[in-house]
Amino acid sequence: MRTRYTLINMVVNVGGQLMNQVLLFISRMVFIHYLSAAYLGVNGLFTDVLGILNFAELGIGTAMDIQLYEPAAKNDEHRLAQLMNLYRLLYRIVAVVVLLVGLALMPFLGFFIKDSSGIEHLRLIYLMYVANSVCSYLLSYKNSIYLPTRKLCPQPLGAALRRGQDAAPDRPHRADWKLILYLAVQFVMQFIPNIIVSVKVDKEFPYLKECRELPEKEKFHGILRNIGAMSFHKLGTVIVRNTDSLLMSSFVGLLSVGIYSNYKLILSGIDNLFEQILECLCRKSGQSG
Repeated sequence: MRTRYTLINMVVNVGGQLMNQVLLFISRMVFIHYLSAAYLGVNGLFTDVLGILNFAELGIGTAMDIQLYEPAAKNDEHRLAQLMNLYRLLYRIVAVVVLLVGLALMPFLGFFIKDSSGIEHLRLIYLMYVANSVCSYLLSYKNSIYLPTRKLCPQPLGAALRRGQDAAPDRPHRADWKLILYLAVQFVMQFIPNIIVSVKVDKEFPYLKECRELPEKEKFHGILRNIGAMSFHKLGTVIVRNTDSLLMSSFVGLLSVGIYSNYKLILSGIDNLFEQILECLCRKSGQSG
């Protein structure tokens, strides 16, 4: 039965990744058609800025996911509940840190943008990116319970875009509000699946709500050590993947960032697909061993 769940998860994860990439490409084409490369540059810049802020996550997700496998194999519901409580606590701390640091950076946005290309409401747009990032930590951790239990993991559709009625924008402020509308829809379409997964988890794993305890002190310290080790990997990932747009925007301009982000989307899509495949194969290998 566990092998069956593993294979189903592999197909669903890889298929979900492919579907997300297709939706991202469609979203990107509509984005460029109704906005411009400069707004695509804003998207790339603020995405990378939030990627740097998300260093506060420190690899918590990976470290906690690993911890869940042993109690799941032993059907230790009490320990699973303790770990999920800790998971929730740590992610809420991360959300607060990302929010505070994100707000602290807002007065310095001008230092990261050489040429704003007439784009208005940059601070409001930036705040919406921060809100998207912060809210992603509030419920997403619940999805992790499906990994060690080998149950089918719901795959939320994380990409959506509402088409406007106008042609390509002829005035900058109209395009600003189209981008703001895009971000608002994106926020809703990200949050709704997390709520659905949260309700599903509460129904399938009722013991998670019954226990409010945290892991014992010794186990807690061990988890923190693992998170500390993962943080170095997280730091390397942030430096490699989330600084290029920031540097390009500071020294070249948003138009170059927009063009570059198209190529980055393709490369990151291929990278994420292979990561999903390798991760699923590693889990299958670990189960067989």
